Amino acid sequence: MNKKEPNRDRQSGAANPEKKTARALELLLRSVSEWNCYRKEHPDEAVEFNKKDFSEIDLSGADLSGGSFKAANFSGANLSNAIFRDAKLNGANFVGADLRQTDFSNADICGANLIRSDLSGANLDGANLSMTDLNHANLKGALLTQSRLNGANLNECDMREAILSWADLSGVGLSMANAGESDFHDARLGDADLLGADLHDSDMHDSDMHESDLRDANLHHANLHHVNLHHADLSEADLGEADLSEADLGDARLRWTNLKGANLSGADFSMANLNGANLVGANLCGVEFTGANLCDANLGGANLGLANFRGAELSMANLAESETFHTSFVNLDLRQVKGLDTINHRGPSEVSISTLYRSQGQLSEAFMRGCGVPEGMIDHVRSLSGNTFDYLSCIISYSSRDKKFVARLYADLQKEGVRCWLCPDTLKSNRYLDQHIDRTSQCCEKMLLIVSDTSMKGEWLKNTIFNGVQRESREGQRLLFPVSLVRESKFEEWDLTDHESGRNFGRELKKHFIPSFYGWEHDNDLYLRELNQLVATLKSTDTGRSCQL
Repeated sequence: MNKKEPNRDRQSGAANPEKKTARALELLLRSVSEWNCYRKEHPDEAVEFNKKDFSEIDLSGADLSGGSFKAANFSGANLSNAIFRDAKLNGANFVGADLRQTDFSNADICGANLIRSDLSGANLDGANLSMTDLNHANLKGALLTQSRLNGANLNECDMREAILSWADLSGVGLSMANAGESDFHDARLGDADLLGADLHDSDMHDSDMHESDLRDANLHHANLHHVNLHHADLSEADLGEADLSEADLGDARLRWTNLKGANLSGADFSMANLNGANLVGANLCGVEFTGANLCDANLGGANLGLANFRGAELSMANLAESETFHTSFVNLDLRQVKGLDTINHRGPSEVSISTLYRSQGQLSEAFMRGCGVPEGMIDHVRSLSGNTFDYLSCIISYSSRDKKFVARLYADLQKEGVRCWLCPDTLKSNRYLDQHIDRTSQCCEKMLLIVSDTSMKGEWLKNTIFNGVQRESREGQRLLFPVSLVRESKFEEWDLTDHESGRNFGRELKKHFIPSFYGWEHDNDLYLRELNQLVATLKSTDTGRSCQL
């Protein structure tokens, strides 16, 4: 009986994939043109050259699309105009390689080493470059739209005129990089290191740059419209003539930053630090400066129409020749502000009672008349000159289940001249609490924390204590005043340890006198005794500054 002869060629091919790879590699190294013809004839054939050595070899123009080159060595190779589209290049070594005009679109280059490589004009659209090292690389004019560069090292690289719109650069290192005239619009740059980077004339509109480090960066004439720079550090950066309209700069640091001639209309600088900033001739129309630090800032000749300075610090700030129109001067001490008499009033502005009292009547008639203050009020302000009108104020933070006690405490504190605001747990969220802690610092209010069986179970109370004690340590000023409604033993056993840092906030909180109203419902003498001690404590720690009216 005749038996079928086995197909030796098929068996050989299946048994020796290494030989097939070796033949393909030999063809590639012998002639790029022959290789490209072979790829054209066999487009579906897998290309697997993982860990192969291509160092110092000329593969310019080679079609290597879809291939696998994981951990391959391309150092010093000439790969200009090569095609790596959809290729797998994880961990590959491209140190010093010539990659000009190379197509890496949608390639996976994660973790690759591209130090000092030349990628000028390369197509990296949609490529994964996360955790790559591009230190001193040349990316001039490269296309990186929708690419992933999170965690990459781009320090001191050349990115002039590169296009990075919609790219993910979160956590990237770009310090001292040259990225002038680049396109970063809608990119993600949160927590990025851009220290000293040159980003002049770049288009970064609608990008997310929260908590990024932009100290000493050059952003002259850059487009930063509607950018998220919340908590970013732009100290001593150059933002002259930049467009920051409608940008979010809440809690940002802009100490000694140059914003001369910049367009900041509609931007939010709430709680930002602009100490010593140069805002000469800037467009500040509709800007939100609530709680901002503008000490020593120069706003000479700026457009302040519709700007809101509520609760800002303006000591030694210069407003000479600035323009106002329905500008809000609420809860301010304007005694040390320069140039108030030379403001160009284009319409009435709001000057609150708290501003008149905090300024102790030391406001010029020219300024008040320009703002539209009535003559009768101006006459009254003259009588305030040199007088102080300080009073105690506090926020009472409590659980709604303790409202009966809080209602009585509130009424009694008001009678004692302590002005109070109620903050029940029904209003609380992390953002709300953070705003109150910031308000406490800015306005020098105090926060009474009602510690009860119910409130001790709430995370909001612990978070308030953790944040408040840290602020007390930083600023050397007492902000938190606990009021206990529980047994002394229970209060002592209360665990206030921050498990992340290991810091015992309870020990720091309990070093001060804490009044105990436990049993107040049945013991009026106890209530009055503790109330008197609480008021005495509040008065003994008063800072002598008024709060917002």
